Amino acid sequence: MIQILFFLPLILSAYSQCTTTGFYDNSGFCSPCDPSCQECTGPNPTECSSCYENMTKIDNTCNCPVSTYFNSGKKSCESCHSSCYTCSGPTSTDCLSCHLPYKYYQGKCLNCPFNSYVNSTGSCKACDISCYDCSDSSSTSCTACRNN
Repeated sequence: MIQILFFLPLILSAYSQCTTTGFYDNSGFCSPCDPSCQECTGPNPTECSSCYENMTKIDNTCNCPVSTYFNSGKKSCESCHSSCYTCSGPTSTDCLSCHLPYKYYQGKCLNCPFNSYVNSTGSCKACDISCYDCSDSSSTSCTACRNN
C-alpha cells in the first residue's frame, strides 16, 4: 500500500503530461500528437481535440488562417510571403496559391501582368486575343472572355 501511495503522484503526473502532449495508443504507451494538434485522440492531423492559438478546428483538423502556415517549431501560425495566398512556409518559393495579380508556377508566384499566363518555362506570356484573362499554361485557357 505504501508503494502505491509513493508512486501515485508519479503515475498521475505522467498521465497528465501524456493527455496534454499526446495520447495513449492501443499498447498503453503515450504517443505524440500530430505537430498541428495541441491535444489529440490519435496520431493523425484529423484527430485533434484542441488547437494552438489563432488556429481553427474543422472536422478535428487544426487550420491556420489564409495567408499563414503552421510553424511546428514555434507552434504558431506565421505569415506567408506577401505574394502567396496560401503557403507551406515563409519564403516566396513556398506558395501553394497566389494573390492577384500574381500567377502560380512551380511553388512561386510570378508578377505577371493581367491578361497573361505562365508558360512551361516560367515566362509570362500574353493571353489569346479572345481572352480577357487566362490561366494555367495556355493562352486559350480563358478565365474570362472578351465581349465583342
